[in-house]
Amino acid sequence: MLSAAEQAASGARDFTSSLGLVVKSDGTIQDAIPNMAAYESGLGPYMRIVGVNGQQFSVDELHRAVRTSSLNSGSIVILVSNTGYLENHPIDYHSGIRYPHLERVRSGASRALGCTHELYPA
Repeated sequence: MLSAAEQAASGARDFTSSLGLVVKSDGTIQDAIPNMAAYESGLGPYMRIVGVNGQQFSVDELHRAVRTSSLNSGSIVILVSNTGYLENHPIDYHSGIRYPHLERVRSGASRALGCTHELYPA
């Protein structure tokens, strides 16, 4: 997952908690997470997104498509350029924009931090 500073510096946008993608501002896919919607549709690193739902690609257009996915019954259709060929990849995703979150654990080991000691001893 990219920090806000990393996103601003690289021009990339992090959709890992929704589609499972990290996309540069020019449409190049930096990462596609296995078992997430985009990966399952066939998208992968180094492909270049050129269209989103019939519109020319922009990070804002992709963000809009993900944000409104919960209101639409159809798939998000991504047009990519891959080694000189154009390919449509319909993504069956309908959960809107999702962001990672952490939940405080009052007792026991912290799984989020990978620690084995108790954070809040009884």
